[in-house]
Amino acid sequence: MMYDLIILGGGPAGYVAAHKAGMAGKSVLVIEQSQIGGVCLNAGCIPTKTLLYSAKNYKSIVEGHFHGIEATKPAFSMKEAMQWKEKVVQTYRKGIFSLFEQANVTYINAKGKLVDRSTVSVGSELYSAKNILIATGSRPAVPPIAGLEGNPYVLTSTQLLEQEDPIEHLVIIGAGVIGLEFADLYTMLGFNVTVIEMLDQIASIVEPEIQKLLKRNLSKVQFELGAKVTKVEENTITYTKSGETKTIKADKILLATGRVPNTEEIGLEACNIKTKGRYILVNNRMETSCPRVFAAGDVVGTSLFAHSASRMGLIAVDVLLGNRNAEMEYHAIPWAIYTWPEVAGCGYTEEQAKEKGLKVLTASVPMRLSARYYAEQGTTASLVKLVMDEDSHVLVGAQMIGSNASEMIWGATMAINLGIRVEEMASTIFAHPTISEVIGDALNILIQQSKRRAGHV
Repeated sequence: MMYDLIILGGGPAGYVAAHKAGMAGKSVLVIEQSQIGGVCLNAGCIPTKTLLYSAKNYKSIVEGHFHGIEATKPAFSMKEAMQWKEKVVQTYRKGIFSLFEQANVTYINAKGKLVDRSTVSVGSELYSAKNILIATGSRPAVPPIAGLEGNPYVLTSTQLLEQEDPIEHLVIIGAGVIGLEFADLYTMLGFNVTVIEMLDQIASIVEPEIQKLLKRNLSKVQFELGAKVTKVEENTITYTKSGETKTIKADKILLATGRVPNTEEIGLEACNIKTKGRYILVNNRMETSCPRVFAAGDVVGTSLFAHSASRMGLIAVDVLLGNRNAEMEYHAIPWAIYTWPEVAGCGYTEEQAKEKGLKVLTASVPMRLSARYYAEQGTTASLVKLVMDEDSHVLVGAQMIGSNASEMIWGATMAINLGIRVEEMASTIFAHPTISEVIGDALNILIQQSKRRAGHV
């Protein structure tokens, strides 16, 4: 059988693309060597957020005295939390298969490999297609540090998500999104966490003032910044900081040092597909250097988020369906860090906007100016920061830290995506009392700043 589309990978790029193509009447085959749903569903976004929500509920009880909550010796069961996490994952795996059934998508749980531009092998079987989409995702990176390979004390994020036993002291190498979320998870549960990071800052994608607030909110985490791990011997980590060599012992060690794409041994060379390092080169239509072969998601390295991967997969399907205007855009991709409280952002930071040559105005407003935020969170450090292009009055960046930040960022994302002027945004009526009212406050500050600059005030 000649398929219209074969997809290597059943993660956020692959299964979303498969459903769209199938619903458009195309014959689709998805080949996934691991679990349907990819890293996001099975060992990333969904299981981590499930466990973080469980930990946040526990924290709210333990620290709920100012809300009038008095609990005697509350306990947290990691085993039961893991069981709920697994139920959530299994439920959504079934949901993906329901989407496949709805769209008549064929699924094979095996490893696929490109044979040529229209053929994929699965073992000794060959499958042909008019179009191929590579969406094989990524895996945790293992840095070249002596003592990591084969060390039973060293875990990837995937392995840590299966740990039911208490980890009294967790040492995390890396202070990016993954490292910070696990650090917060374990400190909320009362365990000791040390984070070792090469850079002098945490969460490098975050505005400096929000970084400071995030670090303050993670006060129970011991940060070793500007530190380089040189070797690991069993459960002992050796690192250098400020010219000194130090050691620290851990019950477990988490590697949170980024991810690498799964592009080895999938037959890229058979199609002469161009790469940059380990990443597949594509244009904004998700086309590779090989005609009718597309790539999407982590394998292209342009935006390592599940929602980015899904959009890339949809763009690829649009192109193969004949939509010549379909292009991937990267200027308005939101992101979030699901610590307590959350951090979220979209667009440029102030520094990035200036590097792009924009003349900008910024406004920063603490979320506690919202009566609802103060009633619910007290003095928990929070902030909304907006970045506006002074010439066009269009919002080009937004970041926030506070409860529900991940749910609030969509409004700024839509404004950045559509190029909505700040004055138009400010005409919106925000419900009261809501935390999102502080976005309106920040918009009005930008408008007043602009008027002063123009000499109208």
